[in-house]
Amino acid sequence: MHISVFDMYRIGIGPSSSHTVGPMRAGRSFIRMLRENKLFASVEHVKIRLMGSLAATGVGHATDQAVLLGLMGKSPSTVDTDMIPTWMDNIRNTHRLILDDTRPIQFDISTDMSFEPNELDPYHTNTMVISAYGSDGNELLSQKYYSVGGGFIETEEEATLKENSGAVFPSSKNLTPEKIPYPYQTADELMELCRKNNLRLDELIRANEEASRSSEVIDDTLDLIWNVMRSCIDRGLNRKGCLPGP
Repeated sequence: MHISVFDMYRIGIGPSSSHTVGPMRAGRSFIRMLRENKLFASVEHVKIRLMGSLAATGVGHATDQAVLLGLMGKSPSTVDTDMIPTWMDNIRNTHRLILDDTRPIQFDISTDMSFEPNELDPYHTNTMVISAYGSDGNELLSQKYYSVGGGFIETEEEATLKENSGAVFPSSKNLTPEKIPYPYQTADELMELCRKNNLRLDELIRANEEASRSSEVIDDTLDLIWNVMRSCIDRGLNRKGCLPGP
């Protein structure tokens, strides 16, 4: 289980890591795939399917908005939350979505985004499919994503590989077994490493983090995360209005 502290504690838009941050990252991932496959300039139409839990609680968790923001190129950690209502109104009123903030395409939320709560994927209940089409209506690219918790996403291909390898959790790209001094797969193994090396839990985790980041970067990033947490609390306590959803 080689997951960094900064994978678990990541700055992102609320209200949910699995229903908001994950779908937003999926939208950004789809844009990246279009560009990597040199299909971005040919896209004229996009359809989105939200399935299972993403559909059942999607509106209340702003999943529908999150996917669109990701397709617009917005990042969960930097998006201007005060602008989101304006962007969503523009999409609804103009029937237009600007992919990656550069390419406007026709998009009607009422017909191009479907909510299918009874469509349950056997791998994970948080499932979505994004498909892109060209001017003649031909499908250019389609990708199934799973939002597996904590803001992590997996493509259908990645999920298959993970199942075949027997892995339980997604791994950090920065922390691999070859890089870290104290690799572990279970909580029992983690505690045994602490006893064996006479380390507190936080000391062992810190040593693993320092395999890929300097001590200064770790401290600065932790401070940033804590400051964002505090500002989110202050913002929530001082805002007025109704919560989203029916």
